[in-house]
Amino acid sequence: SIYMSIDLQKYTSRETETQRKIWHSPNRINMHFLDVVYAGKVAAITDRHNGGPVRSLLQAFQIDNQTVILGLPSEVSVELGLFIKEHSPYKNTMIVQLSNDWFGYIPTKKIFNEGHYEAVVAKIRPGEGERMAHTAVEMLNKLKLQ
Repeated sequence: SIYMSIDLQKYTSRETETQRKIWHSPNRINMHFLDVVYAGKVAAITDRHNGGPVRSLLQAFQIDNQTVILGLPSEVSVELGLFIKEHSPYKNTMIVQLSNDWFGYIPTKKIFNEGHYEAVVAKIRPGEGERMAHTAVEMLNKLKLQ
């Protein structure tokens, strides 16, 4: 098990206040869905996470020589999970998301560049998902050597 510091997106205090007003507005029901999602994300980065970074636990449990259970925080994109499985030293790598913490989606840089829902709602900085996946693989490699 290891703790990793995950960087969150940064916003100015002015942007945070503007988005907080939108998020708490009774008129948000009439706003575009992604605008409301964005407002909630920006407000949460400050209100729930104090601007970050988030310290989060990655855990691995070796069942036998070929099998490991990997616990990751939040909701990890499929592409990151497949990367971990492909590079894991274990034949059977089971990934359990939403382990120990939740701070939103963990998308890939590609998803951020496409700009759809997962990118709009994600609180982490682009590239942090890949960093988490690489850290998880390093942890699995060290565990396998023990």
